[in-house]
Amino acid sequence: MPATPVMIPAVDGRQVTGVGHRHIVFFWGLSNAESRNIIESMQLTLASQDYFLLATATGQVSVQEVLRVFKNVIDAATERGFKMILIDFLAVTGELTVMELFEIGKTMAEYNVSKSSHSKVAVIGKPPLVTGFGAQVASNRGLPSMTFSERQPALNWLRAFGSKTAGL
Repeated sequence: MPATPVMIPAVDGRQVTGVGHRHIVFFWGLSNAESRNIIESMQLTLASQDYFLLATATGQVSVQEVLRVFKNVIDAATERGFKMILIDFLAVTGELTVMELFEIGKTMAEYNVSKSSHSKVAVIGKPPLVTGFGAQVASNRGLPSMTFSERQPALNWLRAFGSKTAGL
């Protein structure tokens, strides 16, 4: 399956296009130094599935990177008509504090509401990065979210919500 081009905010706020193929990510519109800064952070691959959008993240975690990834995923899901999102953080390294997880959950719920996307988000990952706290915060603020350590339970949870779009 070919890689999906993804619009990625550059360090200075410009939008650049990045395409990943295997473990290489190509960026247009950035200098080599700027490209290295992005490559050292989190990367995102998006794949449309039958009834959900699959987002796979890799790299080193930071609050800014997680927010960038989540916003790109919600934007892509909205554009493609998906209401269910599966985000795989198993290949992401690092830790976030409880306060950072709170801020991520709160911000993502607010962003989801601002987009009127009504998404459901399953996150796959393991502690110390994925603990369930951020998902609980998001759920409490209107973004149904749940964390899982394996893919199949996450898929089962999403399937319980039904079809790809809200009207079906």
